[in-house]
Amino acid sequence: MQHFRPLNPQELDVLSQVANLIQADTAIGCTNCQYCLSECPKQIAIPQYFALYNDDKRNHVNYVHNTSNYYHALTQKHGKASDCIRCGRCEKVCPQHLSIREYLADIAKFYEK
Repeated sequence: MQHFRPLNPQELDVLSQVANLIQADTAIGCTNCQYCLSECPKQIAIPQYFALYNDDKRNHVNYVHNTSNYYHALTQKHGKASDCIRCGRCEKVCPQHLSIREYLADIAKFYEK
């Protein structure tokens, strides 16, 4: 990089505010690393389900129908969120240290009503 200059305190503050807005708008902080996929004995599409859930939480109205259809299409090839046997193997490899089992239970309640 050429002409690099450190951010000033005001610029750092703006970046911090933006990061806080993004975090507040994200229900599940999954980064889609997919480490959990190879560990899941039920072949649950964990990152994909988390992304759908985040989309629903961001968009609130009228979006749920589309993501619900997509969720049910994914369950034709992958385990449903409710198929989780709570073994915890996914959580052991998650670099974000997410409570994946709890989130899957929330997703099952949301999409499998």
